[in-house]
Amino acid sequence: MDLLIVLKSSDLPIRERIAEFLKYCSDYSTDVFPLTEAELESRLQAADSFWVQAVREGIECCSR
Repeated sequence: MDLLIVLKSSDLPIRERIAEFLKYCSDYSTDVFPLTEAELESRLQAADSFWVQAVREGIECCSR
């Protein structure tokens, strides 16, 4: 399972964010992508097909 987590902001580097969120998913085969809103927007603006597809076809599990 791929899990995209969109954060308002973060001072942590992406690798540290990944490690932090993986702690909560250790029982499942999961790839975690904790991106800030700005990072995701940048990837979408660059038309990165992986992120465009993730946003278009993904299932929203929670929203705040």
